[in-house]
Amino acid sequence: MGRWIDIPGQLSRIERKINLLLQMEHRMSQEMDDLKAAVAAETTVGDSVVALLTDISQRLNDAINNGDTAAIKALTAELTANKEKLAAAVLTNTPAARVEPPAPQP
Repeated sequence: MGRWIDIPGQLSRIERKINLLLQMEHRMSQEMDDLKAAVAAETTVGDSVVALLTDISQRLNDAINNGDTAAIKALTAELTANKEKLAAAVLTNTPAARVEPPAPQP
C-alpha cells in the first residue's frame, strides 16, 4: 500500500516556513536601513570635521598673510574654547581598541 500523505499538514508547515522567511527578510531589511543611516551619519560628521579644519586653516593663513595679529589671537582663543568640546566628541565617537583575550595555555 502506498504511504498516506498529510497534504494539509505539509502545506501548514510550508506556510509557517515562508512566514518565518518573510519576517527574517523584513528584519534584515530594517537592519540594512539602520546600517545605511549610520554610515551616512558618520560620513556627515567626517565631512563636518574636514570643513571645520579647512576653514580654520584658511582663516589662519589669511591672518598670517595679512599680518593680522588680532585675528590670529581671536582664532587661537576660539580654538582654545572649542578644544575640549572637540576632544570630547572625538573620544566619544572613536571606538575603543579591541583587546583580544590571551590564548589558553596547553
